[in-house]
Amino acid sequence: MADISTVDALAVEGRDPFLRSYMHVALHCDQVAGYISTPLALSERITIQPLADVEHVPNFERCVFQIRLVSPQNVVMGTPDQEKIIAYGDMVELYHVCTEQVVTFCRRLTSSHERSCLQTILLRKEEVVDARDTYFRILPRYKVRHEGEQV
Repeated sequence: MADISTVDALAVEGRDPFLRSYMHVALHCDQVAGYISTPLALSERITIQPLADVEHVPNFERCVFQIRLVSPQNVVMGTPDQEKIIAYGDMVELYHVCTEQVVTFCRRLTSSHERSCLQTILLRKEEVVDARDTYFRILPRYKVRHEGEQV
């Protein structure tokens, strides 16, 4: 899949600007100018929804993920009422709100768009063979930020 460069957190008034676990986010891809989405409401495929009109994204609910912090013991940390601030270097799990599935990468399949990348799909939590396939590390895009800094 293309490089994910921007995370648009759905803003909550009166909150600090940091990304927290259990926040709802939309993942934006600068290379294609679109949001990571599913083509159908119950699909396991992940695609990029191109932005024809920046002001309106059709079926935006398919672009919304919940970001969940993962501990060093590889378990999802806390509950929605215990939001923890996410830092660069942290491991997270991406939960697709619309389908109630998690983003998982397939170790045996490569992406159809980028052969050097693994294919990603949505799976129900109970269908995941190895939980580590659902964990992603948050890394800074530029050298302006460092691991340990709040996102």
